[in-house]
Formats: sequence, structure tokens, C-alpha cells
Amino acid sequence: MTTTPTDAVTDLSCVNLSRVNLARTTLVGADFRGAKLVGTCFNGAHLSGSDFRGADLTNADMRYADLRGCKMTDAILEGAEFYEADLTGVDLSQVDLSGARMERALYELKHEWPSMVANVAGGSDV
Repeated sequence: MTTTPTDAVTDLSCVNLSRVNLARTTLVGADFRGAKLVGTCFNGAHLSGSDFRGADLTNADMRYADLRGCKMTDAILEGAEFYEADLTGVDLSQVDLSGARMERALYELKHEWPSMVANVAGGSDV
């Protein structure tokens, strides 16, 4: 199978992008598995379908980010900011969300949030 630019996956797995500014970037379907993304700014980024399994997103800025359908199993999201982020289709049941902020985030009504998530009540369901 020939790979075309639309089929290409941005492979950022296991890289250290801590404190890098990726605000308003388009990285749809990117592979961030095992990446170190501590304090990284994804404000307004288009990241739908990306794979963050096992990534460390401690204190990451995910405000206004499009995270629809992202894989987040075993990710560390401690202290991350998700203000008005779109988390539709994201399963956060197996991630560390200690101190994460979810005000006005979009999520599915059926989603069960871990008990340590801050301000989920301010979110909205789709």
C-alpha cells in the first residue's frame, strides 16, 4: 500500500515535548504514545483521533482542544487544563486525572469520571 500525505501518521511517540507550544496546531491522528508532554500547550489544537496512551501530560494546557476519539489509556493528566475541550468519545476511566480541570468541557453523558477530577459539574454533555 502506498502512503499518501493524507494517510501519514505523525509519529511523536516516546519523544520529550515538555513545555513546547503546540497551540492551534493540527495533529489529527498523531501518535504520542509514551511521550513526555509535561506543561505542553495544546490550546486550541486539533488532535482528534490521536493516541496519547501512556503519555505524561502533567499540567498540559488542553483548553479548547479538539480531542474527539483520542486514546488516553494509562496517560497521566494530573493538573491538566481541559476548559472547553471536546472530549467526545474519549475514555478517561484508566488515567490519572488528579487535579485536572474540566470546566465547560464537552463529554458524553454516559461517561463516568474518576473521583479525583476537579470541576466536572461545569461540563456539558453531547
